Amino acid sequence: MLKCSSRSGNVLFVWPWQGAKAVEEKIEKHLRQSLDYEVKTFIRTESEIGAIARYKPFTESQRNSARALCVGFLTEVLGPEEKRA
Repeated sequence: MLKCSSRSGNVLFVWPWQGAKAVEEKIEKHLRQSLDYEVKTFIRTESEIGAIARYKPFTESQRNSARALCVGFLTEVLGPEEKRA
């Protein structure tokens, strides 16, 4: 199964589990061949996405007053300096 969002670049799919690195490499290779330029990818599992959806860093009042809540995905954990920036 494959679902794609053309606005965000996110793709959701079901794939026989081979480990994230192996799948990332296959996707990157295919994108390089198809597009003729490098596209870095990374995998998040269903349980990782679920944990992100359940995480509530803001109070209900803060969430209600916000115009939007954005989530960014990174390939590596930010270091202390990056967090401060």
